[in-house]
Amino acid sequence: MKLEKIFAALAIAFACMVMASCGASPRETQVNNPREGIVRVFPDNNVPSFYKRCDGTTLIYWFEGDRRGGLTAVPDSPECK
Repeated sequence: MKLEKIFAALAIAFACMVMASCGASPRETQVNNPREGIVRVFPDNNVPSFYKRCDGTTLIYWFEGDRRGGLTAVPDSPECK
């Protein structure tokens, strides 16, 4: 009986760790190609930064610290082809 409770507690703890790791923000994973995901343009973690990623052949730039949008699009970007 006691062994079953220990096993259940360990199973719940393991499930919580797995679920927490799956919920990681995309900004935490570093990629260098905007076709593969979000790329941080200036990798200094002390200041708000610019990010870029591809949407088809359009390169999208946005600024992390601008609450009004801060969005720019470059159609037919060579980085996204």
